[in-house]
Amino acid sequence: MKQILSNKLFMSLTLSDLISNFGDSLYYLVMMRYVLDIPQTTLAMSIIYLSEMIPLMTAIFTGDLADRTSNKISAILKTQLLRVGLYLGVAYLMSFEAALYLVLGFSLINLISDLAGQYESSLFIPVSLRVLNNEERESAMGFKQALLQAGQVIFLSSGSIFLLYFSYRQIALINSMTFLLSFLILWRITPQIKRLFIDRPLETDQKESDQDSLNFLKRLKLAYLQFRDLPHMMNILIIVALLNGVLAALNNLLVLSIDQVAGFVIGSATQTIALFPIVLLIGQLIGSLLAMSIFKHLGLYQELFLGALAGVFIYLSLWLGNVYAFFATIFFLALVSGAIGPKFNAYLMNHLPEERISLTMSSIGTLITSGVVIIGGVTVILMNFLSLKLLVVSLFVSMLSLSLYVIYQMIQRRKDLI
Repeated sequence: MKQILSNKLFMSLTLSDLISNFGDSLYYLVMMRYVLDIPQTTLAMSIIYLSEMIPLMTAIFTGDLADRTSNKISAILKTQLLRVGLYLGVAYLMSFEAALYLVLGFSLINLISDLAGQYESSLFIPVSLRVLNNEERESAMGFKQALLQAGQVIFLSSGSIFLLYFSYRQIALINSMTFLLSFLILWRITPQIKRLFIDRPLETDQKESDQDSLNFLKRLKLAYLQFRDLPHMMNILIIVALLNGVLAALNNLLVLSIDQVAGFVIGSATQTIALFPIVLLIGQLIGSLLAMSIFKHLGLYQELFLGALAGVFIYLSLWLGNVYAFFATIFFLALVSGAIGPKFNAYLMNHLPEERISLTMSSIGTLITSGVVIIGGVTVILMNFLSLKLLVVSLFVSMLSLSLYVIYQMIQRRKDLI
């Protein structure tokens, strides 16, 4: 821990992320409040939701672009300046009376900003490879994830105070200034980062020195082959995608249980629904911290088994109609999830070839997200045709089957659990 805190470059980059996250949190709260000021609230919410879904499917393209960007530091600085300008534009539009056409404008600006941020995150991967060594990467990523999650809790909690004392336009200006401050932090440490790239130049594939001559599908295939060649990774990816997918509709099942199961509340229905994201966030925060100690000694398969087992007990608690058991198992699942993320990402960053690392990691993220979209979507549809009990039993059987599959994989790989 002391070694991580003494890494000034890592701490500066983490501070930059924390500041920009603060601006993003404020902007999210502003948009949720802004739509209440116009008559077409439902339509406005749909527009915002769609604009936030698009980036889920574009990570592959921005990751590929990041791999093919030679001057990554310059590109990062330009994306941050772009986002400063975008939110200055939002501040200007906020001076007009609230209207649906402005929501369209805000959503478009936010979409461009999210795509720029996605591209920026991929550009940062080679920087992270040089700022952290392989041995400290998992602990450092756990620390950073925990810090950002703690910041998210504080930012969302304090956001309502900003809405009381600042106008929408002023908050948009604050958001713009957070990106400017992040830019200044990175600009200040740019000479040090450039020295890291001089000491360890970017890796390129000599057989593919002209990457532009390769079409995107060929590059994607090469990225897939690199990932497939990592020991056990295809199995782990399938397990993670299925686990995320089967658990994707939990929020909707909670609402249905509150509506249909007597006594399935803690306090009131509103308090119970609000408790769900809080428990998830706190669990992931503690799990990220434990990734540096207790969970550090567990392999990925062992952690995935704990996650699948938590899923079994989540659906068992829904079937039994026990709201306290439901939240206890949700907390445990979030705890394990918070520990899996740093270990999984650190393993990938330590083993993937650098020349296509952004594309490969973006592709993995998209595949995991597809499990949420597909299985979660099917579950939402089935809610309209199956009873709650039958749906919960079906998902319980699915989670039990997944747990048994993970146990089988663990037995097969007793000597190498990653």
